[in-house]
Amino acid sequence: MLVVEHDNGQDFYRDIPLTPTLYVNGNGDYKNIHGLALKPIEFSDTKSARDFAKTMGAGCYGFERFSYAAINELYGNDYDTKKIKGVYVDIENAVIDTFPNIEEADIPINCITMYFAGNYFCYTTLDTTGLETEARVSRFGTETEMLAKFLQHWTMIRPDWVSGWNCQGYDMPYLAKRIQRVLGNDEMKRLSPFGLVSFKVDVDDKGRTNNSVNIAGVQNLDMLVLYKKFRLITRESYKLDFISEVELNDKKIEIPGTFYEQYTNNPAKFVEYNIHDVRLVKKLNDKLNFIDMVMSVAYIAKVNYEDTLSNVRVWDVLIHNYLLEKNICVPYSKGGEGSGYEGAFVKDPIRGFYEWLVSFDLESLYPSIIIQNNISPETVLDESCWPKLRPTDIVNKTDAYFAAKEVADKFCATLSGNGVLCKSDVAGFVPILAEDIFNKRKAAKKMKLDYKKQLELVEAEILKRG
Repeated sequence: MLVVEHDNGQDFYRDIPLTPTLYVNGNGDYKNIHGLALKPIEFSDTKSARDFAKTMGAGCYGFERFSYAAINELYGNDYDTKKIKGVYVDIENAVIDTFPNIEEADIPINCITMYFAGNYFCYTTLDTTGLETEARVSRFGTETEMLAKFLQHWTMIRPDWVSGWNCQGYDMPYLAKRIQRVLGNDEMKRLSPFGLVSFKVDVDDKGRTNNSVNIAGVQNLDMLVLYKKFRLITRESYKLDFISEVELNDKKIEIPGTFYEQYTNNPAKFVEYNIHDVRLVKKLNDKLNFIDMVMSVAYIAKVNYEDTLSNVRVWDVLIHNYLLEKNICVPYSKGGEGSGYEGAFVKDPIRGFYEWLVSFDLESLYPSIIIQNNISPETVLDESCWPKLRPTDIVNKTDAYFAAKEVADKFCATLSGNGVLCKSDVAGFVPILAEDIFNKRKAAKKMKLDYKKQLELVEAEILKRG
């Protein structure tokens, strides 16, 4: 397990061997969610643990993601953002008539801007005569010199995360591939504090090829990805120019002509164009605080920053950590294809023309339903007990609904819209966790509003005093 640590002003990069613990039936201090007693078995390496789990099948317990179990054991939830180092990066290419091919990285890079710790650093092979900018601009005679200097600065900083607009899908994989092509594979590996860089090519469901790079020790927090994930508003376009205008009342710098004409006829403005793109992404995060949000979730759940983009991963780890504190073990999962399930019920409207309409927006509806109905794996009653019920029966108050209510009362259980019954005498661990996160979210939102009011009062007082 590769670990990055910051302590007393020093950076530590460790490769910690994993010694997993799994659990099986037996007399011990542990149990499964249904109360079956379990005993622990320790392994010297991950392979032997996985081989054992394979032979045990359903009788094996313990979190199959061994690295997360180790993180939970070794580390707490505290963190200091001042110790965490992040950079924003954007690149430009010497495009003539075709868009760069990431896998080939055949078109030179002519400009790189990186923001770090309050400063913009620009590396370029273009003429910067007449350029007026706050950035620290370095001009080079060749792309080779430029890439070497950038890499030198990168390795001095040793960032924990990198961000940009589509930097996961373009800037970082292209930059890594271009360094590999121009400077060599060994130099490219210096992007990672562990010397481990790998590339991945996926084809999405629309047939589009997506390239990405994994730089061990550096998390990619693509602002485009974060925006789509956390900004719960659908936009007609997700181009940086459009989003910046909507969110910041600012735009990308406009330069007339083709891309080739832009950096050939007006190189200084083209360099400022590159710098300003990084400036826009930085301003977006300053306003929306997505990266702070990612860190908060990551350290609460004890997951990597990139894991916060997956709801399943976060909840898997949260549940494991919460239960293990109570000596309760999750079943070992070997992964594989998931089964499908029916989505939310949507009632068909009664068509017609209406006046005096009212709309309700229920706060955190799904978590609230989970809490209200005490829905959790260990609280769900056997399916043979479930009454036949559809949501329409509840809406229309049919005989099936009243019959289902009688069954639920008989078992002292909650009744869901599809007939599922859950025990109501003991709170399930999923509702407990959901309510805890829900309350923390409400408290954070209240704190944010309080700070906003205080800021408004301060600003009003400053205006009053002139």
